[in-house]
Amino acid sequence: MLCNKRTEPECIVRNLFGDRKYRIDYFKEIRPGDLGFLLNTTTNELIGPFKALSEAQLDIEEEAWRGDFSAQVRVEPIGELKRLSEADSILSKAGISLIDIPSGALVPLLPVQSGEVGKKLSECLRETNT
Repeated sequence: MLCNKRTEPECIVRNLFGDRKYRIDYFKEIRPGDLGFLLNTTTNELIGPFKALSEAQLDIEEEAWRGDFSAQVRVEPIGELKRLSEADSILSKAGISLIDIPSGALVPLLPVQSGEVGKKLSECLRETNT
């Protein structure tokens, strides 16, 4: 999931990932237990890992992000959250296709990736901690 300097704290405090309502169909692939990460597009950091606690729904918390991101998934951190710098490089190495967004950040072409990608990213987190 994407976040920025402004939205990251709310994602973490609420244990909630969100995106625009029109992207809910992408989120329908998410199942409880799936692994997830936040990509902070301001700092180019991957934050995680998180585990999905719910399937995608509209407005789990209607007031979250001032109502801007109503496609939502409830998550919880798995252990202590870790931060990986140079996220775009890590994502590329994990085989994720990236695109430029108007801010100039590189982000995944698709918001939801296969479970194999999550496992690769978890391995990256473990390697940085050894």
